[in-house]
Amino acid sequence: MLAKNMIDTHCHIDFPKFDADRQAVLASSLRAGVQKIVVPGVSASQWPKIQALIEQTPSLYFAVGVHPWWVNQSVIAKLESLESEIATFLSHKKCVAVGECGLDKLCDVPFEWQVDVLNYHIELAKRFCKPIILHSVKAHNATLVHLKNGALTHGGVVHAFSGSTQEADQYWQQGFYLGIGGTITYPRANKTRKAVAAMPLDALLLETDAPDMPMNGRQGLRNSPEYLPEVVAVIAELKNISPSEVIAATTANAQKLFNFNGD
Repeated sequence: MLAKNMIDTHCHIDFPKFDADRQAVLASSLRAGVQKIVVPGVSASQWPKIQALIEQTPSLYFAVGVHPWWVNQSVIAKLESLESEIATFLSHKKCVAVGECGLDKLCDVPFEWQVDVLNYHIELAKRFCKPIILHSVKAHNATLVHLKNGALTHGGVVHAFSGSTQEADQYWQQGFYLGIGGTITYPRANKTRKAVAAMPLDALLLETDAPDMPMNGRQGLRNSPEYLPEVVAVIAELKNISPSEVIAATTANAQKLFNFNGD
């Protein structure tokens, strides 16, 4: 039986796909052994909803940031004026990170806008002594350059990591954990599976990215944090260790990175 202390470090439980049964999903996740969930921010309009949700739910923690998909001309124009608003959220006792932020070469947002917003988040993370939750799609080289130039003090996590062993090691050298989710449940994900097998357990965090990134066998269905044990099982198989060892290590890693109120 799995130990009951998994941490889902990336789950959008605030998204509308959970509106009809959010509390039931959270209850099922607790029964499955998911004791804490980090809810990342994607846009300023969503931050108050997340804060209200986490204040009602002991197992939830949150981050605030602007996802590259939500970057637009208005966001660019208001970056400075967002300062006081975002500072209020970052000072909340259950706000554990800056993000979700990063670079995505598959979205239509001008790349230079994305870079400006990423650098803004990097400065926020340094000022508030928080880690970063990073989104990087087809942009690992550029992302690594900005992380190195930013000289972050509290590291972070590369959400939904799906790169090579070399890329994994480069992030790890910059102080970034690898967020491992449903991608590795697919046998065709050879590159990422090899990276997970090769990297030290100390470099890994668990995540679902629910409601997105469904596990193998659930394609087209809503993902949920209650399925996190499936990720644990694959990591255990790849590293030839027990699920309990995976859980113990990844939970310790998450606690070290996010420092959940000193729990």
